[in-house]
Amino acid sequence: MNKLLYIFAICILLAGCEKNEAPSNVNRSDAALAFVKALSNGQEIVQNEFQYSADGKIKTALGYKDYSKNIISYKRVYSYEDDKLASSEIQMDISSSLYAVNYIYSKTQYEYSNNLIIQSNYLSKKNDQYELTSFTTYTYNDKKLPVKVSRYAAGGSLYAYSTYTYDESGNVILSEDYQLNALGEPVKNMQRSYQYDDKKNPYKNAYTLLENIPYSINQNNITASAWTDYTTNPQGNTGNSITKYNSYNSYGYPTSMDEQGNIFLLEYKW
Repeated sequence: MNKLLYIFAICILLAGCEKNEAPSNVNRSDAALAFVKALSNGQEIVQNEFQYSADGKIKTALGYKDYSKNIISYKRVYSYEDDKLASSEIQMDISSSLYAVNYIYSKTQYEYSNNLIIQSNYLSKKNDQYELTSFTTYTYNDKKLPVKVSRYAAGGSLYAYSTYTYDESGNVILSEDYQLNALGEPVKNMQRSYQYDDKKNPYKNAYTLLENIPYSINQNNITASAWTDYTTNPQGNTGNSITKYNSYNSYGYPTSMDEQGNIFLLEYKW
């Protein structure tokens, strides 16, 4: 059970490691997500922690293998220049053990145009030096929401892209992922659709704006998702998941959620 909860927490944190990121603005009169805890056998187990600067920007995001022993599975530190996100540095455990760690290190640097991130450059640390491994570019709609995320190898060849469709509230209702084949033709390998409640999404403050689409950009909380995976079956293998929110705080954020039978508690700071 603990291993399943640990995997879920890592998926939440890592889903956007190579996604666009723009500064997060937390209204200090509002609540900001501080901890995500799993409820297991009556015990509250810290999975994730989010730390903020005095002006409300996300400063550090952490995932834990064992919070009581300070065994960190993931750490991301954000740096800002002129009030804009300039870079983030990642320490990630690649060990399959629940107790031992084996860290790798990477960095993301950001390029802007008209106050929007137009490119993210991903670098991996090798022999104490950072090397460019890939980069991503972004296309926005008139509401400054990303509608296309294009992924390139370090040499500049496009290898994949994703597209996003939104509802009137600014929630992603459809995402489609494409991979280029040997002929350079796009082939759809995944499609996801989403449904939402009408409450406030805490991850919009905890992540930088486009770090982990759709969690980092939605106004509301995902209650249901369905997907079709075409990678192994041209006709598509389908699946779905349901998330139930058991309670909300006075700010309108969820405080307890049931994710496919796993209970998570969300704690906030103001």
